[in-house]
Amino acid sequence: MRSTVRACLVLLVLVFSSSAARADDVVLQWNKIAVDTLTTQTPGLTPFHQARFAAIIQLAVFEAVNAITGEYESYLGSPGPEGLEKRLQAWFDATEQYARQLREIDRNTYLAMKRKEVQRQQTTETASSSS
Repeated sequence: MRSTVRACLVLLVLVFSSSAARADDVVLQWNKIAVDTLTTQTPGLTPFHQARFAAIIQLAVFEAVNAITGEYESYLGSPGPEGLEKRLQAWFDATEQYARQLREIDRNTYLAMKRKEVQRQQTTETASSSS
């Protein structure tokens, strides 16, 4: 059963990855890390949990890429100014659980960077909707 799930996950990654993708394509790297992580847990994850975690990871990858490209409507929607600030702070707080793996920048630098990114996205959305 586990080998079937692994094969399905690997097949899923291969189907959705372009053969013309560059070797440094970060989405493919995230997919590989996800598959490797989900299929090598000890004790092993059930197929249900593997599928659920894979879906969560793929949504996160989509949102991350879409935050840069802005090509599609976000699944998360627009949280509004107050909700955005809460979301940013909550995300940073959540990463503190895994600070050793995720710590790259301090809280204030992260929040300033995210605020600037949101402002850029809103400017891009306004410009594209007026054209």
